[in-house]
Amino acid sequence: MQIQESAGPASPAEPWYEIIGVVRDIGRPTDGDQERAGIYHAAGPGSAMSAQLAVHVRGDPEHFVPRLRSIAAAVDPMLRLRDVIPLDEARRFDIYQLSTTFWLVTVVSGGTIFLSLAGIYSVLSFTVSQRTREIGIRRALGGQAWPVAASIGSRPLAQVGVGVILGAGLTVYLVHVMNAGLSATGAARVVAYVSLMTACA
Repeated sequence: MQIQESAGPASPAEPWYEIIGVVRDIGRPTDGDQERAGIYHAAGPGSAMSAQLAVHVRGDPEHFVPRLRSIAAAVDPMLRLRDVIPLDEARRFDIYQLSTTFWLVTVVSGGTIFLSLAGIYSVLSFTVSQRTREIGIRRALGGQAWPVAASIGSRPLAQVGVGVILGAGLTVYLVHVMNAGLSATGAARVVAYVSLMTACA
């Protein structure tokens, strides 16, 4: 069977169908008006996409595969079954794609963080090298180590802090858009992001 949306009154050139029954709403997605009607009609050769069928069986599902193929052949000798798999493996390709995407994003993010750390280190080391004489004089005059280090690192850390705040704002926006609101899980992700970036810096 094939489902077809009704775009409006049929013109004389369009085929007529005999209505044999009415079904309830099936919740299928549409690209336009959700109130548009649709009809089921016999699918012509090559006009229908491959269909998915769920069969509830007892015991090992793999033992039922030959029987299922014989039933399909009895209905229509031209009917071919492929990818007959247990239901818990039906989404294995999607899960594989998600797993691959996750590790790809993880590797790229790790490389980005590494380059960011290298940049922070380079800027801070350049700043220290430019102020070496100042640091020596301040220490010679009795300056404590922590105040001197804080005065040297305050500016780079302030810049990093601004970057982390901007990144947190962007993260909140993305989480809000993807999840239609900031839930407790989304807030935990934002906190984890801020903590991670601050710790790396």
